[in-house]
Amino acid sequence: MAPERFRRISIAHDLTLHQRQIIEEVRRKALDELEREKEGEDEGASSEGNYRIIVVGQQTMKPRAVKVPLRN
Repeated sequence: MAPERFRRISIAHDLTLHQRQIIEEVRRKALDELEREKEGEDEGASSEGNYRIIVVGQQTMKPRAVKVPLRN
């Protein structure tokens, strides 16, 4: 059982179901595009590294995906 100070805390989504679906679609499209870019690279070419896809503008109706390189 949780301590008394945590019993009145509730957690809720800050996005509607429709907003979450749009964000998932934007992220899926960005991941598909990234996979196509990786497939298009030559075998001998040096890879630029791994990327993280971040969806910005989640509270708006026009979210977009940003490709951020991961540091080594």
